[in-house]
Order: sequence, then structure tokens, then C-alpha cells
Amino acid sequence: MKFRIRNEGGEEFEFEGDEKDFSVVVGQLDGRLFDPGRPRDGAHRRPPAGPSPTSGQPGSGETMTTNAIAVRLGCSGGSDLFLAAATRLTFYDEKEAFTRSEVLREMKSATSFFVENHRKNLSTYIRKLIADRSVNERLKDLYVLTRETRLEIAQKLGIPS
Repeated sequence: MKFRIRNEGGEEFEFEGDEKDFSVVVGQLDGRLFDPGRPRDGAHRRPPAGPSPTSGQPGSGETMTTNAIAVRLGCSGGSDLFLAAATRLTFYDEKEAFTRSEVLREMKSATSFFVENHRKNLSTYIRKLIADRSVNERLKDLYVLTRETRLEIAQKLGIPS
């Protein structure tokens, strides 16, 4: 079974799968197709709810790897890779705050970018990002992306904010 629907706001919803999965997708779309409170010009759009093979946006049912995020952000070093990993944790794993070990695990998953030296220099990257006001340390070894950084990254990745 395969279908594509476009709502009045211009959002597209695509589905390809069997009937069992179809009922799950319909449940996710409930209320998102034709929301009477939504402006007709598409302003204040919500991200699509169903599977979308290319979106990779949070809330779309799809995900994006740390590798892909690093590519899209133009990662060129350890601090950039830290931000890519933090982006994955913040936007896709929906973690408000994350630990050093969680970030390191995500950095390691970006095999096209990660080198062992990044682990050795992680404290340096964190200090730099805190000084640059890209990251805040909420508690000891518990970090968050600053609001400004989240907005900047969301814009670069095309994530609705």
C-alpha cells in the first residue's frame, strides 16, 4: 500500500507499507491533516507526522545520524563534532541535557569524522564551547546547547523551531 497526501498548509505525508502499519500512521496523522485552526498560508506549520523517506527531521518519524548532521553542519574539528553529537541528542533523542559520555558515544558513531584524538581533547572542546556560549554546563558533567545555538543549528538543518 502506498499513498501521499498534501494538506492545506502544504505539508506532505507519505506512506508505503502494509495495512498493519497503515493504522499506526493514520493514528499519527489524526488532527494534523486538516487542522481548522491552522492558517491557510501554511504559517506555523508543524513537522509532518508520518514516515518520510528523506526528511530526517525531528518529529517526522525519521532520524539523522551524527555523521549526517556533521556533514550538514560542515564539521571541521572536534568542537564541531561535539556540536553535531549534541544536536543528535537534543533534537533527535529529545534529551534536554546530556552527559559527557553520551556526547562521546555519539561522536564515536560519526565514523567519518571521529579520531581517537577527539576523546583525548574532549575537555578542551567543552571549555571552548562554553567560552563561545554554544554550550552551557547545567551541573557538573551535564551539558545543554544554548538557545542561540539550538536556533542556529535548527536553521542550518532546516528543522522547524
